[in-house]
Amino acid sequence: MMEREVGSAVSVIGTKLVEAAMAVNIVTVVGARPQFIKAAVVSRVLREHHNEIIIHTGQHYDDNMSGVFFRELDIPHPDYNLGVFGSCTGK
Repeated sequence: MMEREVGSAVSVIGTKLVEAAMAVNIVTVVGARPQFIKAAVVSRVLREHHNEIIIHTGQHYDDNMSGVFFRELDIPHPDYNLGVFGSCTGK
């Protein structure tokens, strides 16, 4: 009986080690509504097996243009915010 339990525990540990070894670090960059909507779907799947880092460019910094999407679509809070704040390109 004990041998079966040990074998089962080793199997579970082995599976977890394989899953951890297969995990990949993935960076998702978002900044405007189309990316927020895509990230809402993709992030859920990615985070099941991989490490996702979300970077917000800050292009849409207003709560109505950015924050509301993170809350309503249940997107994880960005790990980094570049603070671009919708400035003109080339500056």
